[in-house]
Amino acid sequence: MKRMADPFLAVHAKRMNRESENLERWIGLRADEICGRASPQTADLFGPQTPTPPWRTALPPIDRLAAFACDADNPSARRRDANSVVELHQHRIADRGDRTTLQGPALQHFGMLMLVPRKAA
Repeated sequence: MKRMADPFLAVHAKRMNRESENLERWIGLRADEICGRASPQTADLFGPQTPTPPWRTALPPIDRLAAFACDADNPSARRRDANSVVELHQHRIADRGDRTTLQGPALQHFGMLMLVPRKAA
C-alpha cells in the first residue's frame, strides 16, 4: 500500500509547492498593482527626514497591503481592495495548510469475510 501512496504523496507535495509559489507571485503582483512598486527607504544624510508610509517601503507584499488598507490618506475603494486581497490571501494560506498535511495510508478493519463451503454433490 505504501508503494502506491508514495508517488501520490510526491506529486501532491510538488503541487502544493507550486501552489505556494503561485500564491506568493500573485500577492506580489497585487501589492504592486494596488500600492505601487516598493522602493527601499533611503534617508538624506544632511537634510530632514521625510516620513514615508510603510506601504511604500520594501516590506513583504502582505504587510504592504495591510499598511495600505490602514492608511486613511488612501482612497477608500483602494483600501477595500487591499483589505480584500489580504483576507483572500489569509484564507488561501489556511486552506492550503489544511490540504498540505497528509497522513500515510492505514489499513482499516471493516469486518470479517466468511467463506461457506459448497455442498458436496
